[in-house]
Amino acid sequence: MGMPSGEVFEALDAGAIDIELGGCCISDDDPTHRCAACGVSFGGRPAAQERT
Repeated sequence: MGMPSGEVFEALDAGAIDIELGGCCISDDDPTHRCAACGVSFGGRPAAQERT
């Protein structure tokens, strides 16, 4: 967690790494995975009532 370093942004721009950066807000249904082939985000934690 936290702000990625400038080196991470440079590596992304150069195509040296393939990662998905998240946003600044975290909720219970944020995606946890991204398909490398099509870019679709999916997954996430179950809803609060389903976690019991």
